[in-house]
This record gives sequence, C-alpha cells and structure tokens, in this order.
Amino acid sequence: MRKNNFILTSAVSLTAVAGAIGLASGANAQQASSSATIEDAAEIIVTATRRDQALQDIPLAVTAVGGEQIKQQNITSTADLMRVAPTLQVQTGQNETNASTFRIRGVGTTGDNFGLEGAVGIFIDGVYRQRAGLAMNNLFDIGHVEVLRGPQGTLFGKNTSAGAITIQPNLPKLGAFDGSVRLTAGNYSAREVEGMVNVPLGEKVAVRVSGAYQKRDGYIRDVITGADTNDRDRKLVRAQILFEPSDTVSWRGVFDYSEKDEHCCQAVYGRVGGATLLMNSLVPGAVSPIAPTYLSIGTPSRPFVEKTDDTGFASYLTIELPNDITFKNILAHREFNGQNNGDADFGAADILYQHVRSRQKLTSAEATFSGKWGVLDWLVGGYFSDESVDVNSDLPYGTQFARYIGTALGGSPAALALANAAFPAGGGAQKAVFAQDSTSWSFFTHNQIQITEQLGAVVGVRYNHEKKKGGLSEYITNSPSCGGGPYDGQGAAPLPGLPNSVRLLCPRPTFSTKVNESRVTGTAGLNWRFTRDILAYASYTHGYKAGGINLNRDASVAAAGTNPATGLVRGTPAQVAAAARFKPETSDSYEVGVRSQFFGRTLTINATYFNTKFKDFQLNTFNGFGFLISNPGSVTTRGIEVEGSWRPIRDLSFTYGVTRMSAKYGNDAGLRAPVAASAPPPFPANPPLAGRTINGAPRWSASWSVHFEQPVTGSGEVKAFIDLSANYRSRMNVQTNLNPLGISPSLTLINGRIGIHSDSEHGWEVALFGTNLTKKFYQVFSSDAVVQAGSISAFPGAPRMYGISVRKDF
Repeated sequence: MRKNNFILTSAVSLTAVAGAIGLASGANAQQASSSATIEDAAEIIVTATRRDQALQDIPLAVTAVGGEQIKQQNITSTADLMRVAPTLQVQTGQNETNASTFRIRGVGTTGDNFGLEGAVGIFIDGVYRQRAGLAMNNLFDIGHVEVLRGPQGTLFGKNTSAGAITIQPNLPKLGAFDGSVRLTAGNYSAREVEGMVNVPLGEKVAVRVSGAYQKRDGYIRDVITGADTNDRDRKLVRAQILFEPSDTVSWRGVFDYSEKDEHCCQAVYGRVGGATLLMNSLVPGAVSPIAPTYLSIGTPSRPFVEKTDDTGFASYLTIELPNDITFKNILAHREFNGQNNGDADFGAADILYQHVRSRQKLTSAEATFSGKWGVLDWLVGGYFSDESVDVNSDLPYGTQFARYIGTALGGSPAALALANAAFPAGGGAQKAVFAQDSTSWSFFTHNQIQITEQLGAVVGVRYNHEKKKGGLSEYITNSPSCGGGPYDGQGAAPLPGLPNSVRLLCPRPTFSTKVNESRVTGTAGLNWRFTRDILAYASYTHGYKAGGINLNRDASVAAAGTNPATGLVRGTPAQVAAAARFKPETSDSYEVGVRSQFFGRTLTINATYFNTKFKDFQLNTFNGFGFLISNPGSVTTRGIEVEGSWRPIRDLSFTYGVTRMSAKYGNDAGLRAPVAASAPPPFPANPPLAGRTINGAPRWSASWSVHFEQPVTGSGEVKAFIDLSANYRSRMNVQTNLNPLGISPSLTLINGRIGIHSDSEHGWEVALFGTNLTKKFYQVFSSDAVVQAGSISAFPGAPRMYGISVRKDF
C-alpha cells in the first residue's frame, strides 16, 4: 500500500507537470523571484499568500524576518525565532523529537505523543513538517522566515489552526560564483562551522551546497554522575541544483540531511516533595536536590540520549504559461529516525528507564495554478500526503524499583519482601509498539479581488480529507505484579497482598482503530487602502487541526479506568479503541488590522486585533505517571498586536513588537484536566480548568532590537556595529494541568553582538556575541515529577552563552 501511494503521488504530480509543459510553449512571462530581503520595510517581500507580495500590501498578520536580521540577532535555531515574534513561544520537554511545542497567540499542541500533530504548521522550503520536533534544528543559509499568526487552513491546510511558520533557504544563483565560511567558538566549549558555496554550471544551471556543524558541552550538571546534559552535536547539509532551460521554465532539486547525537533533555527540580526525598534516600552518598538550579540528580548508567537522522528529497517546478498563468509543483519525500533514551523518573534512584525508537515517513505532492484575470488575482491547487509512523517503546523496571515500592508501602520486612517478589530486579520490561498510517488530500482556492482602486476583497476555501489507521500492541516480561509475562493485561489475578495502586506498568489491551474525516476551511475579508502607505482590513478565517489516535499506553486508561479486583484496565479492545480516538480541533478567527508607514516609509506601525475561538481543543496532559489526550471544550484567545520598525538614519534601525493577550478555557460544563485512573495517590483528581488561562500563554509579550553601524575607514567599506535585542514575557503557567507550582515568573532576556565587518565584494566579519546576558534562570516547561508526588520536574532554558564568530565571504 505504501509503495502504491508513492506511485500515485508521483503519477498525479507528473500528470500535472506534463499538462503544464504542453501549455507552456510560446509563453513569454518571466518567472518571479521567490527570494525576500529585509532592508527597508517597504521592500519586505513575503510569500504568505503563495504569491510574492510586499508585506505592507497583504491583509494578514505576518512577522517577516530576513537573512540579514537573522544574522544580526544571532538567530541560529528555530527556537530562537521567539526573539523576533512576540506571540511565538517554543517549548521542549524530555526530548526534542516528540516533546516540542510551537505556540502562536498562546495556542499549541503539547507532546509527548506521536498521535498528535501541531496546531502551528511548520513548512521548510515549502515542505510540511508533520510534528514540531522534526523542525527543531539549526537555521543556516536562510533567506527569510515568516511567522503567520492566526488560522492558515486555506493555503496551508490541516494542522494550522493557530498559525504557520515558513522557513525559506537561500536559493542557487545563476551566473555567480560565491561562498562564505563562518567559524564560531564560545563558552561550554562551543565550536561551530557553517559554510556555503554557489557554483554556476554554464548559463542555465547553478548548484548551491551549504552545511553546518555544531558541538557544545551541556549546561546541566548531574551531581550524582558528574555528566553534563543538554549538549549539542549536530551535522547538517543541504544541496540544491537550479535549472532554467528557458525564460518560462525553472526546476530546482533539493537534498538535505541532518543528524543529532546528543544527551537531551534533562529535567531539574522546580519543587522538591517528600517522595523525591524518599527516592533519594535509596542512593548512598546522594545529596538532596536543590530547586531551582542547573544541577540535576540522575541515575548512574542511565544516560539521556537523543539520536536522530533526517533525510529529505524535493523537486520544485515552475512554468510560466500563456495568459499570465503560473504553474507550480512540489514533490517531496522525507524520512526521520529517532532514538531517545533516558531516566524516566528523573531521580537518583534507578526506578524507571525508557528507550524509544521511532521512524516517520512522509511523501507529499502539491500543484497550483495561479494568474490574473482583470480585477481577479486567483489561485487554485491540490495537495496529497502519505505518512507512516512506527514507534517501539521499552520501559524496564530499574534495579531499585522494588525497594522504592517496598519503602513506599511502609518499609517493613514483609512489605520489602512483597515488593521484591512483585518487581524482580532485571525484570518487568514493559514493551509497547505503536503504528499509524495516514493519508490526506485537499483541494483549495484563494482569490484576491481589487473591487475598486481602494477596496479589495479576499475569498478562499479548502476541502480537506483525512484518513488514519493505527493502534497499540503491548506486553510485559517477568512481572509477577501483572501475573507474569508475556501478558496482555486481561483477567489475571493480582499477586496476593499487593495494592492495586502500585501495579503501575501492567500492559493495556491491544487495540486498532481508524479515523476518517472531512472538513472545509476558508477565509473571507475586505481591505481598504486609505493612502499608498495605509491599508486597513477585516477578515474571518476558519481553521482545522486533524483528529487522530492516542498513540500512548494510557489511551486505554481514558477508556474505562481500572478493574477494582485486579488493578488492570477493564473494558474490551473495542471500547479502548473508541476511547483512543480524539476529535478534530477547529478555530474561528476574526481580525481587524492596519498596515501603515510614515515619514517617507522610515517608520512602520502594524496593528492587529484578533479574537479566535477553538472548539474541541486538543489537550495532552501529563499527571506524573502518564499522558492523556482529551477534547475538554473550547479555548478563546483575544488581544492586540503592534509591531514594526523605524530607521531614523541610514545606519541606525529599530524593530519592535508587543502583544497584549488573553487566552482562556471556556466555561464549558465539566471541563477538567484528565488524570489517569491508574495513577496512585496522592495525585489530585480532575482539577478544574474552566475559565482559567491556558498554559504557555503570557498576558504580555514584547521584543525589540536596535542595529547601529559606523564607518571606521575613509572608504566606508569597513564598519563597526552593535546589535542589541531583548524579549519579554509576563508570568505564565508552563504546566498543561495548570498546577500552581508550574507558574514561571515574568522574564526578560537580553542578547547582543558587537564587531566589525567589511562591505566589500569579498567581505568579512568579526563579532563578539552573547545571549541571556543577565544570566536568567527560567523554566521553559514543567510537569508533575514521575512517581514523585509533590515534586515538579522543570526543563530550564539555556543559561548565558557567549563567544566569538569570524566570517569570510569569497
């Protein structure tokens, strides 16, 4: 089936290509450039509407960041984009692969679950990354980045209910031989190499190869093992070939590959409870944890490991047809492999260890036709994707698991003997295999109508169809607490005298289920141009995030709880399968905005009011033992955004952005944060969420930057420069269940660069840089600690980083 889907994708794409080529003969239109530059605000070109348009001319909330600004603010990864987009928050939990979240206007989808897809769609070189972790990597040789705020379902499809991020690399250039090399060294033994070379092969072909290598020691020190975690070891390469056989045909082929071999991601203690002190007492010589700090307490021989490799191929074809019609086609195939190992309880005692291996494949094809007919600027297109996800997860009992349970049961000789019999050392490896296949297809149209010289309209609609099939197989070995093994979790008697509450890892029923759904998304709006430099608009947009299957062992807990007699999940596999499905999430957004420039376009002020309601909001909650997905009800976000730039003189420029926002759960009856029925006390039962601010949504957020340069030679080619930037957010809760212990205080991060550079043809640059210059300690994400009631596991942001970089162009 998978092979047939790939053939179908290729056939659809090639059929469209053949038809377009047949129409192309004799056409004289020139291919529009898809590159963008960030210089004067009036010259910023974006592709948010799938057309090359000036930022100030589109009735849409977009933050555009060009390659030059990326360098000036030392933005080296996708997570760094928070510095320039105030409404964007990026969070990472216990691993980057499957526990990363992008949020726009407070809304995103929290991992750790391979069945979930993001509410913020991420597109790199026009190709969709189906989960946030697949985009958590370095940025190198980038032309521009766009952060599209609000639902983007018409042009970008499913899983853009909160917004989208598009990242466009620099493209090959015909007739130009050039390149650059940048070397960086910094604290934590950081060293980086980044390079690019563009080579013309005759007049119609050019090749561009770029790559990056980064290595850095970790900044979290394990006081038990002495190891450093949260380090960096990454290699990335991208190779492109551009072929333009005529003025009307352009083809680009791309290969990219990246790999990580890192130790990530370690948690520290945000709060220390009694269960943690109990666990710590099992380890001779262990010290008491300190909260909060960059010191952690881990288990010897249980390192955190994150290894990934990501490979992609893509083909881009553009054909200019007669009558000013443009055909574009993207055909792509990607494969991502991940391995994540780690101390699952984040504590000193050897309680639980997790080993997860995952593989994700995605084949996609998109074709669009666009053109102009009188006052109508039209675009129609179709999209198809075929995806598979395979996950193998092992969760063995640690060597001190039995002792921990026995101590928790009172510590008597009888309790310790019972625990040792139930949880033998070296046994109890709980194994789970998750698999999911999905196909998606859609048709869409997006139209801009210039009704009069001042009045314009936008109308678009998209039909989406989604089909998924997936499930879980689980078993356990050598665990008398579950009746032995292998064992499927149904009908066994518990070990006499063992409380049901501690039968933590007994397997759930095997299940398989399907999701088959269709949704229509769309947009409509009006815009009015008061003057050449002032545009106002009002719009409505309907977005969609696909439903799915809970690919987590706790999916069955949500189905029917546990059998009081055995402590095991009750219910049939069919009941569990039904409970494992979660609904699609939809969003309805209303926006009113103004795009304006003053004083010869040196001052840009763009303001937007938004009000978005999400229905059947997809919530993934960790309660200290497991992850549960639910559709608890609605979420409403509303607020005002103001952003822009100011260039008072040629060598001095400012950018700014500020957002005031409210993002709250609705007052839906019975809205609750789900808690696993198998979770032992004292976990709280269903804390209320109704009317409360959602996690990861600060009321205030802001960013600003200043760039100043001054010639230091008579010719003006050599200049000294300074770049300063800061981003601020007010306090927010970083736990999905809104535990009050998860509140992270307000935060301001300050970053800077100072150096000297040459603007000559083969320029150079030497710069000193620093991030988090005031050494702020802050939590990016936190959760209830695993089997440590009363404790909080916190994942901190990076400490102060500084270094020197040298760049040479040729």
